[in-house]
Amino acid sequence: MTDDNGNLPVVALDPEYCRFIKEDGRQCGQRVGAGETVCFWHDPERTEEAQAARERGREVYRERLAARPRPCVPGEKAPEIAPDLEGLVQAAAWGVRAIIAGDLDAKQAGALFRGLDTLHRLVERQSLEAELIEARAALNDLKRAAEIHPRRRGR
Repeated sequence: MTDDNGNLPVVALDPEYCRFIKEDGRQCGQRVGAGETVCFWHDPERTEEAQAARERGREVYRERLAARPRPCVPGEKAPEIAPDLEGLVQAAAWGVRAIIAGDLDAKQAGALFRGLDTLHRLVERQSLEAELIEARAALNDLKRAAEIHPRRRGR
């Protein structure tokens, strides 16, 4: 967030917080101890230590994520999806109910709705292609009729 000259806005820094200014112009939200000006994460003398702490945090997050039980819908509970708009609406409604009931987690729900979106586009395309075939057939009929009964000019 810069002005027309590319300068960051001047902000009044809160001395209780790290003096580091983020790319968006906001002050870091970490509190600092008495006599300190930057937090652990932004202290240039502790860069390696902070990086190691970040990596440990990522590892702990991954371990907790892996240990967490994920909801799962057995295949027999998943609905059959009719390849038409009504079938897609019914599948989306089933998905919403499964999310509310805790049978689908966010990742599974995202995959379900991306799949439904793809199916929706395919159903629309199939419908448009059928309409195009009908329109071409009607146009060919009109062309044949025009060849059989040409219009006279000059009337």
